[in-house]
Amino acid sequence: MSSNATEQLNTSSATATFESAVIFNIAVTAATFISFDLIRKRIAKVFEPRTYIVPENKRSNPVPSGFLKWLRPTLKTPDEEIVSKAGLDGYMFLRVIRTFMILFTAFTALGIGLILPVNRIGQYDKPGLESFTIGNVKDKERLYAHVVVCYIFTAAILYTMYHEYYTYIRLRNEFLTTPEHRVSARATTILVLGIPRQLNNTEDLKNLFNVFPGGVKRIWINREPARLINLTIKRLKTINKLESAETAFLEKYLKYVVKDGESGQDVEDGNKNPVSLRPTHKTIPLIGKKVDSIETYREEIQKLNEEIKEQRHKTDTFKLLNSAFIQFNDYIGAQLAATLTIPRLTEISREDVIWENLNFTLVFVASISTLSELSKIIPFLTPLVNKLPPSAIGFIQGVLPAIGLAILMVFLPIILRGLVTHSGVMLSLQEKYFFFLLINVLLVTASANGIFQALPSFIQAPTSIVSSLAQNLPLASTFFLTYVLLSLSAAAMEALQIGSLFMYLFTKMFLAKTPRQIFCNETTLIYKDWGVTFPPHILMASIGLVYSVIQPLILPFTALHFALFYLAYRYNFLYVYDQIYETNGDLFIHAMKQFFWGIFVFHLTMIGLMFLNQAFAAGILLIILFVITLGLILGMRHHFQHNPKAEFLPADLLGVIDMKTRKIIIDGNFTKSISTITEDIEYDEKADKEFSGSTSQQISEKPLADIDDEYINPNVVHIKHGDVDKEGNANTYLHPALIIKNPLVWIPQDSTETYKDEVKRCRESGLNATSQGATINKKYKVEVDINKAPNIKDELYVESAESWENTQNVTD
Repeated sequence: MSSNATEQLNTSSATATFESAVIFNIAVTAATFISFDLIRKRIAKVFEPRTYIVPENKRSNPVPSGFLKWLRPTLKTPDEEIVSKAGLDGYMFLRVIRTFMILFTAFTALGIGLILPVNRIGQYDKPGLESFTIGNVKDKERLYAHVVVCYIFTAAILYTMYHEYYTYIRLRNEFLTTPEHRVSARATTILVLGIPRQLNNTEDLKNLFNVFPGGVKRIWINREPARLINLTIKRLKTINKLESAETAFLEKYLKYVVKDGESGQDVEDGNKNPVSLRPTHKTIPLIGKKVDSIETYREEIQKLNEEIKEQRHKTDTFKLLNSAFIQFNDYIGAQLAATLTIPRLTEISREDVIWENLNFTLVFVASISTLSELSKIIPFLTPLVNKLPPSAIGFIQGVLPAIGLAILMVFLPIILRGLVTHSGVMLSLQEKYFFFLLINVLLVTASANGIFQALPSFIQAPTSIVSSLAQNLPLASTFFLTYVLLSLSAAAMEALQIGSLFMYLFTKMFLAKTPRQIFCNETTLIYKDWGVTFPPHILMASIGLVYSVIQPLILPFTALHFALFYLAYRYNFLYVYDQIYETNGDLFIHAMKQFFWGIFVFHLTMIGLMFLNQAFAAGILLIILFVITLGLILGMRHHFQHNPKAEFLPADLLGVIDMKTRKIIIDGNFTKSISTITEDIEYDEKADKEFSGSTSQQISEKPLADIDDEYINPNVVHIKHGDVDKEGNANTYLHPALIIKNPLVWIPQDSTETYKDEVKRCRESGLNATSQGATINKKYKVEVDINKAPNIKDELYVESAESWENTQNVTD
């Protein structure tokens, strides 16, 4: 086959692939959204659980029935309500998706209206999709149009990113200074890591931190109750076994009564229930003694309760960790302490802590990236490291991270093991996962496509490699066009919740048998793992930007990608998702840092193409753009990274100033407007004394130039109310194993009232037991009324070690 015939065949194949992808993905997307619309009201647990499961102050109004009736409430709900329901993380995620949607919609108009005709009309006249790419341009003068568009796109992106950065900081400050948040345990508590052993005691830590405003309220020295942890886990597993045995027995007995009646034969002493219906198991699989499962599990739980009680009297013997939670009386003290204490973490909820990692420090996490420390973790490397010259060690340490990136996902759990919060894991995973995608999806694919396309020409004429790459690198755009198209159906799948729908129905039909299992299946909400949710969209924005000028056809599909995902995510944050871990929007900062790399790849790719096409003047102009962009990005990062408002609240925002009214607050009352503050302002003497005596004693003498009208503009988003996290008590930051309650044994009710005997026997064995909210229906299946069910979700918290001893039995 001739080279021309082969080229024509490849071109036809690429065009057919694109056309098929368009038809297939649009059809699948439309069908999936229609399916979602048809079944969303039939399975409320999957499609609108936030209308009835979450606390009332977090609930959304039910979605109206009818075709496309969900669109209006989804799009018309105020952003302030999104913040209150999805948290600042969820809102900033939606805001990023919406921002990309707006940007790529604008880019589409310019790309399709200007660049596409420049690429196609009167040039090489290549067939198929190639005629729309920059590879079709013959006239070098036309490449200046691409340069101009690169400048316009870059300026629009940088301006938008700066505005979004600024908006994020404003919203974060508003969120952290709401009255609800300022008194919460999250706001008033810091986690200090790497405490020297000689200072790791309550008295010394209190003396050290009492200098901060308000003083120390509580200190929790972290310990590792390894034995106690194992016991509580074993007890919960045994309770699950007991509940399964009790439920199976009651169902069998109910069937026995209905089918055969009570014969009075084959019964236990003092019990009307037939012995043959009692579940049994062997103490050792296959060869052990057969025992009554219910009685055996009761005895095991009773013994475990005694062991747990005994262990809780030995807390002083638990291994002392080099970390502590310190709660202050005033959140100002917590913020100031956090700015001066290294290493430290703020805004940590009890649920966010990875307790087993509290003995690791931030210094440790950073140090494992060096080869010398790695040899300590992997001892067999030590002889090799000792033999290497310093130059070789430096080279390996510099190259090793880049090489390790390719296998990052395999060893990710090991790399993240030193992190002490779940939100920290998500942020770290977010960053690493993005670079994994960037290298493997964008860079490797684009480079491989260009090289392989140019390889035949290079073999025949080695001197033509430069011109061949210039023409063939744009051919990779076909792959990315289909890649973006595939994401459209993924957006529809996000709305339909295929995975959650399948797991819910499968668990309901085959796995959930006991009241506890059914209750958890009916009330557990899914949540987004930001570590794997954010990066694909940043990658998509990077792909759209890199190929925006090379192949303008990618722009409308990229805009549609973000539009559909914005619609799906906005609905799900309002009606479906729960968010367990909160970073106060910090994931937004990570996402913007990642998108910077997409901008750099965009510029470097265009520079390379200009020089490959021997358009040297245009290439130099793009080099200038790259340098300017690099400087602006570094300046932007420096400005926001070192802006104290980006991480901690500065003194002038620690409740001293209301950011909406721009007035000073003294003892909860508004006084002077912040716009009147100047260097020579004279305060009222009485107000000055009151102000000086408060915990917030100083305010900058200069006007707050960075607080502009956006803080008081009613047309922009403001956060009116913070989270509902409680102030906390003496148990808030104790290890869960120290305070876990004696969990309930949840037994379903049956029509023969045999359950009453089972509940009674559990209580006589020293176990908490109840039957409320669960019944066995006429089909011998357990039903649970979630409104009447006991509160089993709080079993990992509430009662202290002392009050646990006095736990009373829960009544029906």
